[in-house]
Amino acid sequence: MSVAIGMNSLTALNRTLLRKLPALLTPLALIAAAGLVWANFNLLPTSAKILLNYIPYLVLTAGIGLAVWFNRSRAVFFMIVLLIGQWVTAQLTPNGPGQGVNGQVVYAALAVLLPINVAIFAFFHERGMSSEKGLARFAVIALQCLFVLAVAQAPLWMEAETAKTVQGFVADITHTRLFPKDFDAWTYLPQPSMLLFGLAFIVLIGRLFWIDSGPLDIGILFALCSSAVALHMVGSGYGNTLFFSAAGIIITLSVIQDTHRMAFIDELTGLPGRRALEDALLQLGDAYVIAMLDVDHFKKFNDTYGHDVGDQVLRMVATQMMKVGGGGRSFRYGGEEFSVLFPGRSLDEALPFLEEVRKGVEQDRFVIRGKDRPKDKPETTKSTPGNQETVSVTISIGAAEPHLGDETLAPGRPYDVLKDADKALYRAKDGGRNRVSV
Repeated sequence: MSVAIGMNSLTALNRTLLRKLPALLTPLALIAAAGLVWANFNLLPTSAKILLNYIPYLVLTAGIGLAVWFNRSRAVFFMIVLLIGQWVTAQLTPNGPGQGVNGQVVYAALAVLLPINVAIFAFFHERGMSSEKGLARFAVIALQCLFVLAVAQAPLWMEAETAKTVQGFVADITHTRLFPKDFDAWTYLPQPSMLLFGLAFIVLIGRLFWIDSGPLDIGILFALCSSAVALHMVGSGYGNTLFFSAAGIIITLSVIQDTHRMAFIDELTGLPGRRALEDALLQLGDAYVIAMLDVDHFKKFNDTYGHDVGDQVLRMVATQMMKVGGGGRSFRYGGEEFSVLFPGRSLDEALPFLEEVRKGVEQDRFVIRGKDRPKDKPETTKSTPGNQETVSVTISIGAAEPHLGDETLAPGRPYDVLKDADKALYRAKDGGRNRVSV
């Protein structure tokens, strides 16, 4: 049984990876592009090298503005940290950290605090920047900056010996060695920073594959990697600038992708929503099939078991619809209604795939939590009639295709076919439900 559970978990992980693969390729390509430019940096014209001094600030400032516009507070906070990182590495440690206070305190503190902030920001819920929680997060970043500035400028406000002791204490903490010196001999990053970057990477990977995450979560993961490379390449000319720029572009693009997802993807089911369906209808050719699906007796089911269980039913149906074959594209139409488009298919070709979806929903039974069942899962479980109820959910489907010989239906033909599919859906319900009608 444990082997079966492990195989199921592995299969689910593979499906998650395949579903997220397109979103993973863009940030990987941007990081690779930054590396390619760095490898061929000497071939760039002088004007391009001068322009690189300003690119990260332009990219990150524009990205912050876009994130504020779309109310993506996590992206705003992360890009502020990246902006600080770019300024520190370009202005305070352009030739490498060195042994001075800028390298031993400011750079080291940045290298330690950046992965901590990123890992925390990743788990924040989106909040307005002007809200109480949003202002508190700005305050946390500001306090970190003020602390590092106070330590770096300690000789200005305390006795020289005391200032030297404070700076040495902070430098010792940020450069603590848990492993032999060879562990960090190849990089400017101190060991605590390396370990924190690794830990943050593991945490974000776990969030990416085991929590329902979107493009912004993917962007934060790869921007973290790019910023780690940027901090490693400090003092190497424009290496830090290129990789901080890549991190900023990654976050900016992820904000755009995340906003698009919010507009076109149904949050509850993960299926494309009504707006995406309307766009897809405009792209259909002459031959296609439109199917409308409806959960049978959903209102009664919702009233009996509650809206939370009703949401679980909709997610279960959506999961089966994601498996539809034959080139079908599934959408949530609204409420308990769904749609499937089969571009380039006829009714005879699409019906077997719709029948597979109907059977899949019918066979995918799930357990309703009983009122006397404990809220927390016990160490040992027993199946008793008093604490659970197994329920079967069914769907009715109506399908239609265009009448190619009827020119009176153009140009609004897809919407007329959609209406025909809706009429067929009601015939399926009138015919006894849990069936496909055309």
